[in-house]
Amino acid sequence: MTPKEIVAVIYDSFSAGDMDKFASVLADDCILFMNGMHILSGTYVGKEAIMTNFMAKVGKHFPDNTAGEPVRMIAEEGNVFTLMSIKGENLDMSAGHHHVVVDGEITEFHIFDDSQKWAMTLKPL
Repeated sequence: MTPKEIVAVIYDSFSAGDMDKFASVLADDCILFMNGMHILSGTYVGKEAIMTNFMAKVGKHFPDNTAGEPVRMIAEEGNVFTLMSIKGENLDMSAGHHHVVVDGEITEFHIFDDSQKWAMTLKPL
């Protein structure tokens, strides 16, 4: 698969709620960075930490009916930048996600979403 196709697995599996498939394209030592100062912000190191400490929070805190859709993907070598449209309850934003793909796995996932909008719309526990 090309780097774009590998990154597309993230979005397709997230939309389908298939977290096993989502995790299947992450390298064991993948690093995820989420900008901002809200409950999801931070650096998550390793596939296990991403799935148990980040993705588990996403399911609990995302507003109802939140959906992200890739608008455009641009790839250069192993770098893939995805322009996203994210919509949900009281939420409508564009976002940028950068992935680094090495040897068929995502090794870095940088989430450059509008952190102020997330801070205002994320549900508390």
